[in-house]
Amino acid sequence: GRPIGATPNLGRVGRAAEIMAWLACCGAFLEGDRWIAIDDMPLSPEVPDEHLLTTDANLGLTESAADEALLKLARRRLEVEASVGRSTTRRVERDHPYPRSALSAKVAP
Repeated sequence: GRPIGATPNLGRVGRAAEIMAWLACCGAFLEGDRWIAIDDMPLSPEVPDEHLLTTDANLGLTESAADEALLKLARRRLEVEASVGRSTTRRVERDHPYPRSALSAKVAP
């Protein structure tokens, strides 16, 4: 998918609070609970690890970090759809750049 917005600037409140404010305001745009925050500052425990990718401030968003973000999003899709009993295999294969065998090995609970 594409980014669907940016967090507000709340100044000293901090980035985790900005993310939570955006979710409260714009969470209806999300597909279930599938979202990820990518930041170079540690935001855990305020932002749950399954929704967080912390990058190296000196490197930015690398290809391997982007791959990790995609895997987290795919994992969330599998978890959400499994909880409602929907089949996800074909959609994950279509939406995800990894072959099913690699995805299954990395995403299985």
